[in-house]
Amino acid sequence: MTAAAAGAGAALQVDRLVIAYGVAAPAVREVSLDLAPGDVHLVVGANGAGKSTLLNAIAGTLQAAAKLVAGHVTMDGSRLERWGPARRCRAGLRLVMEGRRVFPDLTVADNLLAGAHLTPRSAVRAELEKVFAHFPALRPLTARMAGQLSGGEQQMLAIGRALMGRPRLLLLDEPSLGLAPLLVDDIFGRLEEIAARKELTMLIVEQNVTAALPIASHVHVLTDGQLSWSGPREEFEGMSSFAVSYLGANHRPTAPHGEGS
Repeated sequence: MTAAAAGAGAALQVDRLVIAYGVAAPAVREVSLDLAPGDVHLVVGANGAGKSTLLNAIAGTLQAAAKLVAGHVTMDGSRLERWGPARRCRAGLRLVMEGRRVFPDLTVADNLLAGAHLTPRSAVRAELEKVFAHFPALRPLTARMAGQLSGGEQQMLAIGRALMGRPRLLLLDEPSLGLAPLLVDDIFGRLEEIAARKELTMLIVEQNVTAALPIASHVHVLTDGQLSWSGPREEFEGMSSFAVSYLGANHRPTAPHGEGS
């Protein structure tokens, strides 16, 4: 990979993905996504809609009971189905898992360095400084055990650890989970700063639509494993408040004022 490519976001295509757990109805059914480099796409939906399963399928971290029944995932033209998580990681894909999953018995510094295992040693210091620029609260905590951090600090650390690997595609699973509203706003404010640089592509799964929406370029609504609505953020914002609140299937954007009357 060239130096120029390493600093650019990755293109991602998900084509008619079907994922099932045993004989149960598929958890993900015929889902297709198309992310251009530098895009930020938001996937929303109720609990059990298949959001985390979709992210895990892209990252290659599906549970053993889950099976890819049909469809494929492509990153920059390369099919990923036969790639394990390690190879996807080497290609520039990182997943920030639900629940943060920091290493509690390691210091903040060691957690961050663990995320840099594929980063050239000569670049590690510069990546650390970038993380501290985005999350300045972590700088004075480098010697503290990660298990002693607050939930918000752990979420910053989990995202910072992923950024240490210089990702081109960043997947985030429920980054607001369990955080107080002020911390949620702070986390998404930091993500908005990162997105503005257009150096990576993001796919975010999130139930807190209000917090995540401002940084998204596109929105996808998952209902019972299927995409019930997809489109630009501006169209999603044009839907009725009832549709946004309940994320019901087959809602359409409301017509702009002066049209459709």
